[in-house]
Amino acid sequence: MISSGWLRSLFPLGLTFVQPGVPGLITVIIVEGLLITCMGIFNPISATERLQRTPADHTARILSTWSATGKLLQAALMVIWGILATLTSPLAAITASGVLLLATPLLLPAGTERTAYRRDEDIRVA
Repeated sequence: MISSGWLRSLFPLGLTFVQPGVPGLITVIIVEGLLITCMGIFNPISATERLQRTPADHTARILSTWSATGKLLQAALMVIWGILATLTSPLAAITASGVLLLATPLLLPAGTERTAYRRDEDIRVA
């Protein structure tokens, strides 16, 4: 989970190297393919990890909250980065978002010792 989380934050910086024409198209295809692969590995693992840490009686609330906040944050960030791209340039906005994405792996759970809830037994396991 940690390695795919780190990799998914690195690949968007590759979009800063996009050039006009075929080399730029190939760069976008490679970067997006690697990003989609890492996200395809990371997202299910992360969701499983978060749900395992959630008590069974809170699952519906947690899933609703993740869905709503994810959609709201996506819309808000599109507006913010659209404004930033308008004020500077699209390349500067992509570079700024790529640099900020490098900090997101620091938000991943780092410790191996954690408390999880076992859904099938409803007991707390350390």
